[in-house]
Amino acid sequence: MPDLIDHLGDWEGTWLTFLLPDELHDESPIRATITRDDGGFVIEYRGSIQGDEVTGRLRWSETGGATTVEWVDSWHTGGEQERLEGFDGAPPSYQYGGDDPWTWDVTIDATGSSVTVTHHNAGPGIPRYVGVLMKLEIRSS
Repeated sequence: MPDLIDHLGDWEGTWLTFLLPDELHDESPIRATITRDDGGFVIEYRGSIQGDEVTGRLRWSETGGATTVEWVDSWHTGGEQERLEGFDGAPPSYQYGGDDPWTWDVTIDATGSSVTVTHHNAGPGIPRYVGVLMKLEIRSS
């Protein structure tokens, strides 16, 4: 589990959205709050994509060798909660899209002065690429 205990509080940063590999769709400011919840970590965020408000919540937890992320986002998931799971060190992921499924996974990297949440996407004939990059770089609390 990413060690976010030293990163609790309010953050500001940049949100990058890519709909296709290496093609920036939008770059906008983001605000997020990181809290602890029953042994897991919660990141609640508010930003925008091309002027449309986006809110979301990501809860990251680990039990044994399993990692679970419960994620809801007003833009990406349409307000529906998705459950991503990873085992034995693999990033938590889920599939969507019916007969030709896409895969969405999440990684979190925390350094001394920042937190980066990366959502990767991969589809039929399209290798894994960054779909969303949430860079939290300014601690405001």
